Amino acid sequence: MRGRRKSSRFFFTTELVLRLFAFGKRFFTMPGRGWNILDFAVVSMQMVEELFTAFNVGTSGPSFQVSWTLMRMLRILRLVRIVRVVRLLRYMTELRTLVVSMMASMKPLVSTVVLLLLVVYIVGCYFTQLTLNY
Repeated sequence: MRGRRKSSRFFFTTELVLRLFAFGKRFFTMPGRGWNILDFAVVSMQMVEELFTAFNVGTSGPSFQVSWTLMRMLRILRLVRIVRVVRLLRYMTELRTLVVSMMASMKPLVSTVVLLLLVVYIVGCYFTQLTLNY
């Protein structure tokens, strides 16, 4: 678990550094800068948390509890990065069409499965009644 966490930190940090290098100062002013600022904040908090862990900063006293509680609350912001992936679906029309079609076919699929289960149940009851007579 810890290895996956470190590898995701490495991946996101590398991604952010490459984007900062590619866009330069425009990174904070270009369209979509809200997502860029959020990514920068989340990765920065990850790095601060890793530094706290590496150097055992504040391991005694109540300040340690407050800082770790704050860090745990800020981890929720990482989930917002998932929304960013979903946001990319608007650029992939074929994938979006496929997902929408699959979701639209779920209601008929569930109805068909329920109907098949009902038929299996009725046939099972019928055969049970047939075997009771012997």
